[in-house]
Amino acid sequence: MKINQRLVNKIVLNIERISGEAIFTKSRRENSVMTRAYFCWVLKERYGSNDREISDIFNKNGVNYDRSSIYTSISKFDIYMSNYLFMRNLHSDFCSATRDKKVELLDLIYDSIQLPEEDFLNKIRDSIIVPVKVIQQEPVSDNVLKVSNMLEGLTYEQELDVLETLNIKIRAYSWKNKDSTKVFVGGGTVDAF
Repeated sequence: MKINQRLVNKIVLNIERISGEAIFTKSRRENSVMTRAYFCWVLKERYGSNDREISDIFNKNGVNYDRSSIYTSISKFDIYMSNYLFMRNLHSDFCSATRDKKVELLDLIYDSIQLPEEDFLNKIRDSIIVPVKVIQQEPVSDNVLKVSNMLEGLTYEQELDVLETLNIKIRAYSWKNKDSTKVFVGGGTVDAF
């Protein structure tokens, strides 16, 4: 579905305002990557844009972002949502931002005013009837909420440090609980050394 530039600009402004990160950069900073991935996900899932249209939007804004990068960004959305507080906050804030349908309709009328009457009415009718995809989120466990509440007062660097420590602990437990043993067979004697 072709999305108009005015709507793209509104989405960009909202996401950049909420995240504090620029979308049209090639920065590899963690928050920039997640912000770009979220923008691509919103265009695909909420507005039905395909990877070619999203790539064109990036190209129009001076960033060469190919279709495979867009596909990768969108596919990592679930990983970012489950592992990064930044992404969960961005999604929550963006979804809770009030979308004023009247303003969107007025913008559409303004953009379509030059069309013949029948085309104009069809375009307005199509914009009103567009189905919105509802996203079901799984309930968050109590342990995740406890950890999230503990991280609330920390700086971003402190959050990363705590999460890294948790990942190390998880890997240590999985290593201790392995049900396999490796046996190394060697030849020769120790006297040779």
